[in-house]
Amino acid sequence: MKPLTQLVNQLLSRTELDWQVKLRADWSTIMGDLSRRARLERINGSTVVIGVYDSHWMHELHALSRMMLQRMNNALHKLYPEGFTLTAIRCIWVVKKEKKNYKPIGVVARPVSASKPSLQALKTVQKLASKELQDGLLAYYQRCKDESL
Repeated sequence: MKPLTQLVNQLLSRTELDWQVKLRADWSTIMGDLSRRARLERINGSTVVIGVYDSHWMHELHALSRMMLQRMNNALHKLYPEGFTLTAIRCIWVVKKEKKNYKPIGVVARPVSASKPSLQALKTVQKLASKELQDGLLAYYQRCKDESL
């Protein structure tokens, strides 16, 4: 099974948007170390909109805009000699998207509380038929009590 991004790239590569797909796919190769400071946001006609992660880099990238346009056009013209020429760069400030590291769901170890459940909690729990449910509810009551302190 192919990843969705690969399928979308294959679909778009068969259209007039092929050069845009190539520019997005090869962004880090074309831009080198600058790709760590900014990302390709969108392409509006012949203008490339670049999202800059740090506001102080916006000035730097504006100063480097001619060099960046030249790099992008050189990369595109190698593949498409009669192709499209980018003419402008616009920089905007964006928040860097971080990859989230999700922890697997499992049993969470909680500290054992030294306090005892209230008399009302014990009376309520004793009405339940299942010992397992009683223990679970008592633990829940205790956690609520501990967290409210």
